[in-house]
Amino acid sequence: MDCPRCRTANEPDRQFCGECGAPLTIECGRCGFANRPPAKFCGGCGDKLAAGPPAKERAVAPAGGERRQVAVLFADLSGFTRLSAELDAEEVHRLLGHFFEAADAAIERFGGTIDKHIGDAVMAIFGAPVAHDNDPRRAVHAAQEIHRVVGDLETTLGRAMPVHVGIASGEVVASGTGSSRHSEYTVTGEAVNLAARLNDLAAAGETLVSESIHAAVADEVESEARGATAVAGMPEPVGVWCIRAVGAARRVPRGR
Repeated sequence: MDCPRCRTANEPDRQFCGECGAPLTIECGRCGFANRPPAKFCGGCGDKLAAGPPAKERAVAPAGGERRQVAVLFADLSGFTRLSAELDAEEVHRLLGHFFEAADAAIERFGGTIDKHIGDAVMAIFGAPVAHDNDPRRAVHAAQEIHRVVGDLETTLGRAMPVHVGIASGEVVASGTGSSRHSEYTVTGEAVNLAARLNDLAAAGETLVSESIHAAVADEVESEARGATAVAGMPEPVGVWCIRAVGAARRVPRGR
């Protein structure tokens, strides 16, 4: 795209101009969506965009074992085991590639970090190694974007690929984890386990979130309370909410 300051042509994936260093995206201060100039309203939530460079992020070195407050997102394909039994291995591999490409792009669009791919699931972190003041909101918007882009992918591929998502927040330890032979930056803590369990509980097309995530986004979502729910590995039932719509698409929340 052309730089709005010096008009130099830049590659589509660049965030800053290679000639003058000007930002090539306008980050929404509400949901974190990366918009292309000269957009005046956010493509992620519809909020009016502030002029100027993206909001400043707090970068943190990915080493040392640091306690961080994060939102963790898990997303995977519903019925993947059945799909694997029905299709040739190469076709399954191709579908997974399309899914990860779409999901990863949606996550990064809202400022999240891809932690890992596990089978047909993607795990993402919002808040490490880069923190924002609205990471729970970013995670919820990313989840809705994943549902949308994978829905578009279903049309393109001519095959149903429903996704279910789980999101939780809390304090984790962020560090390089592994052995002397292999180590990678990741987070560990109860929020990771809860997000994975919520992902397991979510039905096709659903996003289930923890009580803390819902509290952070309650003013901009249509949601349904699932009440205190027994979750495997958790000592007590936890409050669970299902996100039905975000932003302009929402109606009056149910169960609030």
